[in-house]
Amino acid sequence: KPAVFRESIVLGEHHGSANEVSAVVRSLREVGYEPGVYDLVNKNCNSFSNEFSIRLIGVPIPRWINRLANWGSLFNAGQSAP
Repeated sequence: KPAVFRESIVLGEHHGSANEVSAVVRSLREVGYEPGVYDLVNKNCNSFSNEFSIRLIGVPIPRWINRLANWGSLFNAGQSAP
């Protein structure tokens, strides 16, 4: 069954090439988003999306999107997930 999304949020447009998009993804791998590494609180899909958006179009995702993980980081300080 395909995913059902509640809403879409337009952040802007990228007017560059597909190669530039690939370069951004490669650069994110070098700063902790490499395959096989995931942290529910600190390096999750929303934090990746935020970094990706900032690097690609210069605009962060809305802060409320990752609010739950941000709250979790308050309780998870200094601890790593199993």
